[in-house]
Amino acid sequence: MTDRLAVVFLLGVASAIVYKVVEWWAMRRQEGWWAQRWPTSIRTTGQITTALAETEERHRHLMAEIEERRQRMSQILEDLPTPRRQRELTQAGEAAQKEERWPEALAAYEKALALTQEAEGRAALLNSIAQCRLALGEKHAALASFAAAVAAAPRLAQAHNNYANLLGNMGRREEAETHYKEALEIDPRDALAHNNYANLLKDMGRWEEVEGRYQAALDIDPRFALAHYNYAILLAETGRREAAETHYQAALEIDPRYAPAHNSYANLLGNMGRREEAEGHYRAALEIDPRYAPAHYNYALFLRDMGRREEAEGHYRAALEIDPRLAPAHNNYAILLKDVGRREEAETHYQAALEIDPRLAPAHNNYANLLSDMGRREEAEGHYQAALELFQAQGRGKEVETVRRNLKILAAAAQGGEPVLPLKLEMLPPEPVYERALAVAGR
Repeated sequence: MTDRLAVVFLLGVASAIVYKVVEWWAMRRQEGWWAQRWPTSIRTTGQITTALAETEERHRHLMAEIEERRQRMSQILEDLPTPRRQRELTQAGEAAQKEERWPEALAAYEKALALTQEAEGRAALLNSIAQCRLALGEKHAALASFAAAVAAAPRLAQAHNNYANLLGNMGRREEAETHYKEALEIDPRDALAHNNYANLLKDMGRWEEVEGRYQAALDIDPRFALAHYNYAILLAETGRREAAETHYQAALEIDPRYAPAHNSYANLLGNMGRREEAEGHYRAALEIDPRYAPAHYNYALFLRDMGRREEAEGHYRAALEIDPRLAPAHNNYAILLKDVGRREEAETHYQAALEIDPRLAPAHNNYANLLSDMGRREEAEGHYQAALELFQAQGRGKEVETVRRNLKILAAAAQGGEPVLPLKLEMLPPEPVYERALAVAGR
C-alpha cells in the first residue's frame, strides 16, 4: 500500500513541474523574451513578475489538490476489503479488549466485521462484539450479537456456549440449556461448556446432574482452574470439606492469582477452625484484587469474630465503598456499630439494607432489636412481624423461633418486665458465586 501511495504522490509532483515549465515557456514566447528594447524589457519584466506570482499561487492550489487526492486515495486503500486489513482491525480489537478499552475494541471489531465474508470469521467477530457490549452494560445488544453469531455459524460450539451463558443469566434457563446441549453435541470435549452447563443445572435445582458435569470438565482438562473452583464450592456446600479443599488447592496451584478461589477457600478454612490459614487467603485475595468486595466483607466477618473490631470496620467500609448495594454488609456492619454504641449510624445501615432488599429477614429482626433498645417499640414490633413472615415463608424454623422469642421479650419489656437481651441474627459469609466463562476464539 505504501508503494502505491508513493507513486500517486510522485505523479502529482511531476504534473506540477510540467505545468510550470509549459506556462513559463508560453509566457516567454508571448513577451519575446526580454524583447528588443530596454523600455519594453522593463515593462515586460514587470509583467513576468506578476505572471510568476500568479503561477506560484496556482501551483500552491495544485499541490493542495494533489495532497487532498492523496489522502482520499489513502483512505480508499485502507477501506479496501483485504484480508490484511481485516486482520489488522481484529488484532487492534483484541489488544484494546485485553486492556479493557471497550469502546475502542468494539469499534475495531465492527470495522473488521464489515470486511469479513466467511461465516466462522463473522461468528467469531460477533462473539467478540457481544463481549464488548456486555462489558459496556448493553445486555440486550450483546444478546442480539450472540444470536447473530449462532445464526452465522450454527456449528460453532463457542457461539452456542456464550449465547447460553447470557440466556441463563437473564433467567431464560430452558433456552440456555438447549444451546449448551447444542455446543456439547458439536464438541463433546468442550470442558468450558460442561462447566457452564453444570452451573445452569445447579440454578435449576437438578443437583444429581451437576457433579457429573464438573467431573466431565476436569476429565477433559485437569488443569481447568475454573472447574476446580466451582466443583470445590459444590463439595463444600454438600459437607464434603476435605474433597472441597483438594479442589481449591488444585485451582490455586494452577492459578495462584485467582482471587475468588482464595476468598472461598478462606471461608472453608475458617469453618474448619484453621484461622491462621484462612486469614492468609483473605489477605492474598485482597492483595491480588484490592477492589474485590466479597473478600472485604468476608474478612470483616472473620476479624469481628476474632475481636478485632477496628480492622473489621475498615473492611466493612471498603466493601460498601466498592459495592454500596451489598445488603448483607450493611446488616452486619450495623450489628458492629450497635455493639459499640453507635446507634444512629447502625440505624442508617439497617435502613440501607432494607431499602436494597426489603425481604432481608435478618435485617428486619436486627433493626427491631435496635429500635427496641431506642424505646421505639411499635416500630420494633412491625419489623419483628416482617421478619417472622419472611422466615416462615422460607421454611426456616430455627429463625422463626428466634423472632418469636424476641417478640415475647418486647412484650414483656412493654409491661415493665425484667430486661432481657433479644437475639440478633447475623448473616454468614455469602455463598460463593459459581463462575461461568465466555468462550473466545482460539481457546
